[in-house]
Amino acid sequence: MTSQPVDEKLKEHNYSASDWTRGHKPFKLIYSERFDSKQEALRREKFFKTGDGRRVLDRVLSEE
Repeated sequence: MTSQPVDEKLKEHNYSASDWTRGHKPFKLIYSERFDSKQEALRREKFFKTGDGRRVLDRVLSEE
């Protein structure tokens, strides 16, 4: 979740010096959603980290 434009956040991840992002790049954006509130976005992000949420994401990503 970010309040930044997604292209800026993606660029930040790809040029980051943090240990984790350095070892896992390059990143590409494959899915995004917009929400009117931070609470809604956090709720959705938490859902995607559950088993049901992972299955939804897998289904959405397999359609691309």
